[in-house]
Amino acid sequence: MIKESASGSQEVVQSFRKVLGLLGFRGDFEAGLGARFVASTDNSIYEVLPRAIVYPRDAADLNRIVRAARRQSATQISLTARGGNTGTNGQSLSSGVIVDFSRHMNKIIALDVDALRVTVEPGVVLDQLNRELGRHGLFFPPIVSTASRATIGGMVATDASGKGSRKYGKTSDYIEALNVVLSDGSDFEVLPLPLAEAEELASRTGMVGTIHREALRIVREKADKIAAIFPDMNRGLTGYNLQKAFDATADRLSLAHLLAGSEGTLAITKSITLRVMPKPRSKSLVVLRYDDFDSALRDIPIVGRSDPLAVEILDDKVLGGSNDRYPLGRYRGGPRDPGGAPGQRTHIR
Repeated sequence: MIKESASGSQEVVQSFRKVLGLLGFRGDFEAGLGARFVASTDNSIYEVLPRAIVYPRDAADLNRIVRAARRQSATQISLTARGGNTGTNGQSLSSGVIVDFSRHMNKIIALDVDALRVTVEPGVVLDQLNRELGRHGLFFPPIVSTASRATIGGMVATDASGKGSRKYGKTSDYIEALNVVLSDGSDFEVLPLPLAEAEELASRTGMVGTIHREALRIVREKADKIAAIFPDMNRGLTGYNLQKAFDATADRLSLAHLLAGSEGTLAITKSITLRVMPKPRSKSLVVLRYDDFDSALRDIPIVGRSDPLAVEILDDKVLGGSNDRYPLGRYRGGPRDPGGAPGQRTHIR
């Protein structure tokens, strides 16, 4: 059972709403219990009732939201970004104010086919993006299983990868620029920077200077610890990605790698510029059948020699569930096909 917020919280919400109006907020604001119940769940097992939900209409509304929350003080209003609600760990749930990008901020802003670049608002859905890119023979490589619902903003927030990550990597590998709102309500464009430019920014006063000074300090002072702790793998998703934030070989600072996977804890994103790729001209699927799970796992290193885009395993529970709706017996070789040979062990060498 979800419990209602403390009695004083609605006074804070109404004050927040009033400040938003004074700042010229153009989006939608919902504080009714029904809307809050809808926003209290996502694709996880958790339920957290928010105080209110705001739906920014444009990028400028995000500045207004952050400034209004700042006036209420950080102890009274927290902001949590929400996209397609596909997270399985409750990332978009909060007892504060939800900032939902899916209603209005879901536009593809610009596409440069020749440069292989696209700029989108955070609420653009992955399938929506790939439909538009597909008209030009392009695609965005990180393909997640929730592509019909997952937003690009959410994919940046979780540094999503999905099927094909062994070849194509993660969302952060394709970020060219992020336009974000910082905690003081100001704008900042996040770009990969040569070390000299990063140090120049670090010498400035204000929030941008503080951010760059602290980032450079951490990646330098903790370089040995970062190298020892972070695993050498293409889809590590835990914690702030300090490993990729600083490339000592290239003398380059990439704060986008810190923002990707940060779950909205460092800034709120206004727009995202991504590198895209030409679609493969062809693709194929190979299906291998095993009579037990362990045998399939043992052969994965051998399968990997062919450098496949992805290796997926469907166990007996998945196949059993799908068989209720799509009986395998209708296909030759299925367990109900008298001509097949179910139970015959497959070996790969």
